[in-house]
Amino acid sequence: MFGGIVALLSCATEPCACPPSRSHLLVSGTVTQANEGVPGAKVWFQEGVDGPCTEAQNRVHDLASAFSEPLEVTTDASGAFSAHVYSDFSPYERCLIVTAAADDDTVTVEQTALFREERKTPAAVHIAFMLQGAP
Repeated sequence: MFGGIVALLSCATEPCACPPSRSHLLVSGTVTQANEGVPGAKVWFQEGVDGPCTEAQNRVHDLASAFSEPLEVTTDASGAFSAHVYSDFSPYERCLIVTAAADDDTVTVEQTALFREERKTPAAVHIAFMLQGAP
């Protein structure tokens, strides 16, 4: 009797047919300044969970790495970056908010993106940042 109750309370996602607990997205792009790639720029990721970017974003959450740690990446020598970002929310079209920073220059881009369930191939988004200052 008690064994059955414990099994129901601790079932895994697949046997219960529960919705996935996370969704994900691939994000790549470049950070440039005066038409030159910016090496070592910091890039971080958030999501507006209230829907596409055209709606008011009252709830903004940091996106995470596969290990649920806040995710920040650094551009390579050519100014390129890529990240596999995870959301704690179910699959849905939401506002992806990506910020790039180098020295005292910061640029934020918002783009509506489809977050797919973690077990499916993620959608891909490419973002090109142009910082204003001189390299």
